[in-house]
Amino acid sequence: MNDNGVVGIKKIKVVIVDDDYEDFLLTKELLSGVHPAQYETLWMSDFSGAMAEIKKQEADVYLIDYNLGVKTGLDILRDLKSFQFCRPMILLTGMSDREIDLAAMDEGASDFLRKNQLSAEILERSIRYSIKGADDLMRIKSAEKANIQKEIAEAANLAKSRFLANMSHEIRTPLTAMLGFTELAKDPCHSSEERAEFLEIIKRSGDHLLSVINDILDLAKV
Repeated sequence: MNDNGVVGIKKIKVVIVDDDYEDFLLTKELLSGVHPAQYETLWMSDFSGAMAEIKKQEADVYLIDYNLGVKTGLDILRDLKSFQFCRPMILLTGMSDREIDLAAMDEGASDFLRKNQLSAEILERSIRYSIKGADDLMRIKSAEKANIQKEIAEAANLAKSRFLANMSHEIRTPLTAMLGFTELAKDPCHSSEERAEFLEIIKRSGDHLLSVINDILDLAKV
């Protein structure tokens, strides 16, 4: 909030990767021409330093020059493909090369701007649209992730319910047999041969029940 009580504009942090300090100053000046207090800039002049800074993902947008000495801006885009990077990157170049333009798009650049055609309005528009596009993509990915997690949770609950139902049946069946044949074995009207047969059924049912319980305990360990 400024002195007049008006809520200030949130600063947009911009990392400018360019091995030419004068080009950095020109880009910074263009941003200042849009809104002097809106942009906070950081200059990175070399490939390795730029990669380390970009991977922090602390900036809102990254302006990357195509020419970085032995490396190029495309090399940065390619190296970041294996890294879960979600902030927008805009490639800047002094060349009018359609192949570089297409390659930048293929490697994940949010936009491709030519320095000789750059103005404060074009740069500001590119940054604004790139940030919005990245934010929208993050929201979509978050929604997709939430849906996947919901589906996984629902599948896990269904599997758990089926498992409990199956285990309930597997436990109840031998247990019912054990209780039933125990009552029959207690009845004196049955012969000793019949009672021996009942006891054998009880033993088999007990063995089966013990096997089921051991399986459940093994699953619990997993």
